[in-house]
Amino acid sequence: MNAADEKFLAQLVVGCFVAGVDGTTISTTEIPSRAAHVTYTTADQWVQRFKRRGFPQAVVMNHLGEPMTYTEIQSELRATSKPLVLPTTRTEMARIPIAEQRRRYASEPSFKRRVDELEAQS
Repeated sequence: MNAADEKFLAQLVVGCFVAGVDGTTISTTEIPSRAAHVTYTTADQWVQRFKRRGFPQAVVMNHLGEPMTYTEIQSELRATSKPLVLPTTRTEMARIPIAEQRRRYASEPSFKRRVDELEAQS
């Protein structure tokens, strides 16, 4: 995780952004640039905790102070996720633990195609 991923804010109530969380104390600010900029995962964890503690309006915001929509979240995840690394040889394939091979074979179509291609070469 790097600093570029820390671009999300947690809004406690409308116009009140979280500046920091220290155990039982929540520091807030009305100025988005003074709010704590954290990863989406951290902001979401804070929001879920705030909602359980009586702040039903808590929401994850982008760095512009706008609520994150499902489409924006998916776009962010695609932009920050690592591309899948596919083995290029049977030797590379052998280095992947069997349990991982099975999981990826069942869940990643591109991995399944690559394994099938490597198997067909032998």
